[in-house]
Amino acid sequence: MATFICCLRRVGEISNKRRIEPLENKSEVIIGRHKENAICITDSVMISRKHAVLKKLQDGSWTITDNKSLNGVKVNDKQLIPSQPYLLKDGDRIQLGIPPNNASSEPVVVFQYHTCLRVKCKMIDKISSKRKHSEDSVSSKSKCVKYDHVFKHPHSEQIRNPGAVWSPSLQMKKQLEEQERLHQEKLKAAEKEMEEMRKRLEEKEAAQKEMLKQLQENEERINLEKQDQKQKLQEAENMISEMVQALKEREQTKAQMIEDIRQKEEEARLKLEQQRANMEEERKKFEEEMKSEVQKQLQEKEELLRQQLTVQRNALLEEKERIEKDLQQEMERKLEEKDKDLENRLLKEKENLEKIISNKELEQKMLESQLNETKIENEKTKEQMLKAREDVLTNFADVMETELQCSICNELFIQATSLNCSHSFCAYCIGQWIEKKKECPICRSAITFKNRSIVLDSYIDRMVEHLSEEMKENRKILIESRKEEQAVIDEKQKSLQTHRVPPRAHDVIDLSSSEDEDEDEDEEDSEVSVEGEDGVYYGGYGQCFNCGHRGHWANGCPFR
Repeated sequence: MATFICCLRRVGEISNKRRIEPLENKSEVIIGRHKENAICITDSVMISRKHAVLKKLQDGSWTITDNKSLNGVKVNDKQLIPSQPYLLKDGDRIQLGIPPNNASSEPVVVFQYHTCLRVKCKMIDKISSKRKHSEDSVSSKSKCVKYDHVFKHPHSEQIRNPGAVWSPSLQMKKQLEEQERLHQEKLKAAEKEMEEMRKRLEEKEAAQKEMLKQLQENEERINLEKQDQKQKLQEAENMISEMVQALKEREQTKAQMIEDIRQKEEEARLKLEQQRANMEEERKKFEEEMKSEVQKQLQEKEELLRQQLTVQRNALLEEKERIEKDLQQEMERKLEEKDKDLENRLLKEKENLEKIISNKELEQKMLESQLNETKIENEKTKEQMLKAREDVLTNFADVMETELQCSICNELFIQATSLNCSHSFCAYCIGQWIEKKKECPICRSAITFKNRSIVLDSYIDRMVEHLSEEMKENRKILIESRKEEQAVIDEKQKSLQTHRVPPRAHDVIDLSSSEDEDEDEDEEDSEVSVEGEDGVYYGGYGQCFNCGHRGHWANGCPFR
């Protein structure tokens, strides 16, 4: 027997898993990786836990909504908008997820929606039995009691009722009767569904006929519209071609204009650069000229003011003497004449003259104050220039102390030498350091070679010329002391090279020299082997870091 059901059929699956998911007697179906979902998909990682939701409407149709999944839902290769329901139609293809390796290939899970699919009853029974089995495994003990006769021992009923007669044939007959009864009930339900499905099919066929009529009318109307549209399209294409030609001509003119503008911009930029350079030169010259002119003008003003003051002083003194003489003469004459009116007039004139003299003295004081102010301004400007120069020199000295300073002696480089690790030190300081450790004092990398950096020495010497005299004298003293110390070290090294180190009383010297130098060209000068202190271990290989001889290591060197 076969029945027609509303279901989802899985497409493109090679495995023997269930392919049909019935939707009848349900109002909502959730698809995802979660085990509690109605349709659980565990064979793909690209499916969300609750990927999509199917809901049944009142008229029996179904809708699908994307539950804000990671990889989305597609219906007939059309991406759905999250959280917006989409009405499913018969034969719609539902695509879930994307493959992890190639996004352009087919989706991971594909279902096809069917409103009435013909399915065998056995297949429905298998699906329902699988689901019932999964539900019965989680259900309570009360449900499991009905099926105790399947799992318990066949003699369990005889054990409970020892007087009852047990036979397997009776048990099998009972089971068969129950199965037939259930099968008949299912058949009746299926026949009812078939009748309902037939009625639905008849209604759908009538609706399809009406739809076909409407489609034919729509096709005729669409053909007419297409002809009109073709004519309009031809006219529009002609207009577009004309517009394209006009646009091409405009673009050509624009390109020419842009090239001309670029050339003009380059020329203007070059002119501006030249003008800027000329302006900077002129500005420097103008500043120098202005400084010289201002200084000259200030000097000239000072001289002129001084001359004017001296002239005014002399003139005032002469006028004062002359006026005093005149007054004395007039007073004598007036006294002789004993004329009071004249005396009063003379006194008034004297007061006026004194006022004039006081005014001139005030003017002289103002001129002196102006001279003092000009002098103070000149002194301030000179002080500001000196301060600026001192600031520059101090900043320059700080930079030299931080960047051009030996990290061993904390002084400026003297005979700067750079190591293989590109760190620089004084020649004397790094020589003393290498006698103790053959590692860089900063990065602790092994020292393989060292070179003199003459550029640093010349740069430091030139920069020291701009420093203060105290710093110059200190550097000279330090260089002389370093030269003396280096001379002492050089003399010691020469003595060690010319004369071998004298052994002690308890030391034994083994000279291994090459007697035939002509035969062995690859052998170098003979190496001196000196025994170290008693009780100190020596492995029999290598040289001492302290004296350079073989026969002992630095911890037992006799020349420490």
